[in-house]
Amino acid sequence: MLRGILLNAVLAIAKFAGGMLGNTYAPIADGAESTLDIFRPMGRIVLSGRATPVEVWEPAPDLDEALRASLNDLWRRFDGGEAAALVQLEEIAAVHKEDAALQEFVYRLREVGPGGHFVLGSK
Repeated sequence: MLRGILLNAVLAIAKFAGGMLGNTYAPIADGAESTLDIFRPMGRIVLSGRATPVEVWEPAPDLDEALRASLNDLWRRFDGGEAAALVQLEEIAAVHKEDAALQEFVYRLREVGPGGHFVLGSK
């Protein structure tokens, strides 16, 4: 019973964060990308009432596998301080203008810089 309540709470937080991030669903799980090869990065955020940033990953099983891998690699490189990686992410976002979540991801990276995190405000 308690496990079900906890799972519902986690899903509610994820749904809220997903709405704030410009996508429909964003699992909040550091290291989620290592469990399945269907996730793409959405950046690092701080949720209201929390002090510690978390990495957010979105399941994107319909996204081309090479593109998912490229997004993951480019984010890690940018996060490590490689400015050219952001330029490449912006180029990918320009090709995929219909992808609102990708547009928001690149926007947040531009705002926070390498190693940074985005602080979500209230809805």
